[in-house]
Amino acid sequence: MLAQLPDAKAAAARLARTLLRTVIPPGVVVTAVAHSAELHTKYMRHGFTPARGRQLFYIVPTRDTAP
Repeated sequence: MLAQLPDAKAAAARLARTLLRTVIPPGVVVTAVAHSAELHTKYMRHGFTPARGRQLFYIVPTRDTAP
């Protein structure tokens, strides 16, 4: 579960997405809760899917293993 605190930089959603694509195994579902409607929108811009309220989820994609 990810939660972004007030006054967190917009880059936090981007950083979370980068970490999810490189560290978390493919196929894992990650949930997040945005503190505000603005942060909710930012998470959606970075590939998170809206759920209930300010909750969102992201399914880690399969990584391309080709060189």
